[in-house]
Amino acid sequence: MVQEEIRFMINPELIVGMLFMASMEDNEAIEIVGAERYGSSFRFVGDYLDTKPLDAMGRRKTRIVAIDALDCPTKLQYETSGLLREVNKAFVGFLDQSKHQFDVKPFQISNEV
Repeated sequence: MVQEEIRFMINPELIVGMLFMASMEDNEAIEIVGAERYGSSFRFVGDYLDTKPLDAMGRRKTRIVAIDALDCPTKLQYETSGLLREVNKAFVGFLDQSKHQFDVKPFQISNEV
């Protein structure tokens, strides 16, 4: 198994998330925050208690970054445009976004009158 397959097995909500994500452009990466683990192994042996702390929005402090590679790299990966694409992907994916996040709770909609 490769890393992506293992991650999708221990965080099955990532599989569902693929349905809602568009294909990435050359200057895009996808950040998934708050994914919870399914279990400590690939087999179901009972409920798994994820003990990672929560952020201000009530999500697990888990950050997964998806960066796609070139489909058919050939010589393109060594040309300036290919190298620039890969460096930009890495930069966008690993850019620290924490300074743009606020410690505020998300709003809640209530039916109370």
